[in-house]
Amino acid sequence: MKSNEQMAQEKERILKYLKEQLDLKIEALKAYELPIQDLKEKSPAELESWRLRHDIYELKKHISVIEML
Repeated sequence: MKSNEQMAQEKERILKYLKEQLDLKIEALKAYELPIQDLKEKSPAELESWRLRHDIYELKKHISVIEML
């Protein structure tokens, strides 16, 4: 069974990883930052921008859940 200290360290490692991933996605998104109107007529860059926004949202959700633990 893990001690509270071990669990806290594990939580911090997971949060550090997720926050690093979030920072990477945000930086990548800046290269694609375009207004999104209609997905039918999107360029590959606009579609990548949309995907990165989705990834950022998902990472923020995971970070929030782990911070609540």
